[in-house]
Formats: sequence, structure tokens, C-alpha cells
Amino acid sequence: MEELHDPVSKRVGRVLRKIREEQGLTRAQLSEKSTVSERQISAIELGEKGPSLNSLELLLRSLGASADQLFYPELSENDPMLAQIVHLTGACNTRQKRMIVAFIQMLQAEEYGENK
Repeated sequence: MEELHDPVSKRVGRVLRKIREEQGLTRAQLSEKSTVSERQISAIELGEKGPSLNSLELLLRSLGASADQLFYPELSENDPMLAQIVHLTGACNTRQKRMIVAFIQMLQAEEYGENK
């Protein structure tokens, strides 16, 4: 999982690079597909600069990726327990889903010492 305490520009760059490499694309190929310069892609991937919103959209669309992959990488990890939670929750009614959310929020508050 990505470090959530790292600056956003560094996390975004790492994830974009990972997605690009998983697709077997070079920076030059992604540049051609997205119209974002190769130099800018390099700077983004290295965390030297954050992408503009326009560049970010162009890169994501060119990679066929969603913003969730950048900002919620834990959702796209191959985690069997998370998949099971999603599967079980899908069969719940609205009231049950609200209870699940409240329970998870309570667990997170306990972990971070908010209820101590």
C-alpha cells in the first residue's frame, strides 16, 4: 500500500509510474498517447512536480485508469479480505450498509485513539 503520509505529488507519481509500467508503456509512448510531454511525465513520476488537473486527466484517460487508483490505491490492491467485505456488503440493505460504515468508522477511531 502507498504511504499516505508522503506528499500527494510523490504518491501520484509512484502510482502513475506503476500503472504505466504494468501496461508495458515507456514514457515516450505515454507522452504520445496523452499529449503530456515526456519531460513532464518524468517529473511527475519522480515526484519532482505535481501534475496539473488537465495533465492528470490526460494521463489517467490514456492509461485507462481511475482517480481512485491514485487516491485510494488500497481499493485496487488484490486483497482477498477486502474483496470478501465488498461481496458480503453488496447483499446488504441500506440500513445494514449504514451500520457497517458506522462500525468501520468506530474501529478506525479506536485505532487512532479518538475514543480513549
